[in-house]
Parts: sequence; C-alpha cells; structure tokens
Amino acid sequence: KGGYPVDSKGCKISCVINNEYCSRDCTSGYCYFLRWGLACWCDGVPPQR
Repeated sequence: KGGYPVDSKGCKISCVINNEYCSRDCTSGYCYFLRWGLACWCDGVPPQR
C-alpha cells in the first residue's frame, strides 16, 4: 500500500530531495513536494510500530 510514513508522533517524515533516504524503510520511496515542504512518499509502507 502507498502512503506517507510517519514517525512515532504521527508526523510525516520530511526529506531533502533524497529518494535513497525515503527508500530505507519502504519497498520504494521518493521525496514528494507538499504545500509545506517535502515529505517521503512510499510504496510498501511498513505497519506502524
């Protein structure tokens, strides 16, 4: 399933135009531009811990 991975506080994980960073916890991921900045978008989002 695709989506924005979140941290332990429920905040989207931000990135700085670095797809490798986004892919470390997902099947594949990339930096995606949002109104407020950049966040990781992932295919294969891991379940929340």
